[in-house]
Amino acid sequence: MLESFVEQYLLRYLGDYIFGVDKQNLSVTTWRGEIHLRSARLKQEALELLNLPFQLIFGEVTDLKINVPWNRLGSRAVVVELTGLRLLLGPKPPREWSEEEELRRVHLSRQKLVDRTDLLFGLKEGETEASEQQPQGFFARLFTRIGDNLELHLRDLHVRFQDDAPAWGGPPFCVGVHLSSVQVQTAGSDWEPTFIHRSEGGHELFKLLRLRDLSCYHVPPGWATSLGPREELSDEDLRRCFCGGTAAAADNAAWPDVFQRLSRQGRLDHILPPTSGQMRLTQAIEITDPEKPRFMLNCELERIQLFLASSSYRGICGIMSLVSEYFAFQEVTRHWIERYWPHRPHVAVHGHAQLWWRYALRCIRLAAALPLQEKVEKVKMSPRSRVSFESLLSEENLSRLRLQAEYCDLVTRSRAGQQPLGEEEQARLQRLQVSLHLPDLLRWRAMALERLLQQANSAASSASS
Repeated sequence: MLESFVEQYLLRYLGDYIFGVDKQNLSVTTWRGEIHLRSARLKQEALELLNLPFQLIFGEVTDLKINVPWNRLGSRAVVVELTGLRLLLGPKPPREWSEEEELRRVHLSRQKLVDRTDLLFGLKEGETEASEQQPQGFFARLFTRIGDNLELHLRDLHVRFQDDAPAWGGPPFCVGVHLSSVQVQTAGSDWEPTFIHRSEGGHELFKLLRLRDLSCYHVPPGWATSLGPREELSDEDLRRCFCGGTAAAADNAAWPDVFQRLSRQGRLDHILPPTSGQMRLTQAIEITDPEKPRFMLNCELERIQLFLASSSYRGICGIMSLVSEYFAFQEVTRHWIERYWPHRPHVAVHGHAQLWWRYALRCIRLAAALPLQEKVEKVKMSPRSRVSFESLLSEENLSRLRLQAEYCDLVTRSRAGQQPLGEEEQARLQRLQVSLHLPDLLRWRAMALERLLQQANSAASSASS
């Protein structure tokens, strides 16, 4: 039972981002306590975690190992070892940005959070019988303990960004970041690596990151060349990009040696020469003081030197401008998704003009009421404001309670399988999962799953008696 849930956990987190991870090869390797993949290709979804206007041209992991100590999951850490992670990125031009793409990305990211909530409750699709489940608290505590003590060993990380046609004009722009190794471990309050248990008390989680030879470089304009049509490039051609277009990729030469050779030829220049050090990350598990930050990061690095040529400075400013425009686009699009999209008719305009006119008028009313609503929200967030009986019975609060009851009912019925949802109800559930405020979405889903588990346990008790 435990192995099947851990297998499902790994399948969801690895299979979404790495090609070649499926149930068959996981079931073969998981039982031995070690998962080992070689030359695994990364999916585009792996880059969407960064929420940046970049596209993945090539992504590969030379060697991936995951050690799972089955007999001591409660006292030993799961170790993930990544060797030879290479990412070749390119810009995603503004002409390719779309509301539909952003809606799809928001839906996928929220669906992953919803699946994670279901997994912590020990529920898979169609499973409601108590005999098929362990108490949800057991799995929640187990996965929390695995995540708290997860160890990451990463070696030879190389990320390269290339823009063949920069918006500011000129030759192709290439910049890269290389990291020889990084080790992430859980530590105690004395910053010594240890295995922790939340049940032992403490309101903070400590992570120790050790970095070795972090560097950043750029390709001078005279040596930067265009990649050419993507469909004409082989994997070997893309691997050579990480070695300055030389045959060093086939020789498996170490990056410091490759850089020294290319630097002597004038083909690469350092922006940040290699530096090492460590970082101490403190995460507040329970926030008791609203003025206290959730995360605190303390960096201790060796001497830092920066060398910026005019070409690299223009390129970095161009990347920052692209990211800034993308964030502005996302803010506008998410406002549309949360405020207007739930009311949009899911039918064609032709033949349903009345529904679309009604939708347009409703959007106008919502836009007109927005300034007043923002003022009300500011008053609610004021430290001097108090919750009154009138505010609890306000139309806004009552509407929110009705929405909560509707969502919990739809989730319960969709999971129980006793009263299948109709097409309209399934569409309504999908729209709510995209448009609801994220904390409300996760909290309400947890309430629905807890109610479902209680019903299953009650039915099992009645049957046994």
